[in-house]
Amino acid sequence: MTKFSRRQFAGGILAGSATLAMPSLAFGARPRVVVIGGGAGGATAARYIAKDSGGAIDVTLIEASKRYYTCFFSNLYLGGFRNYGSIGHNYYGLAVNRGV
Repeated sequence: MTKFSRRQFAGGILAGSATLAMPSLAFGARPRVVVIGGGAGGATAARYIAKDSGGAIDVTLIEASKRYYTCFFSNLYLGGFRNYGSIGHNYYGLAVNRGV
């Protein structure tokens, strides 16, 4: 039996999955990226993929909630300087400004 390292296995998976995308790229289809999870990290990733590609990549963001809440500035909420809604964000800006 042949032994594979994790690196060889991962490389094989990547090479195999890349060949699945080839037929759509050969016919001129726009590449697509699906981001699962729209918290601070997912929303930021979706935003910058769409922004940096200049619209060349179709970005879809999958998230169950309509809003997400961040830890950024949560200390101001905990200290009573801001309300809870101020650390919440929706996806409207991503949809309108970036087409995500």
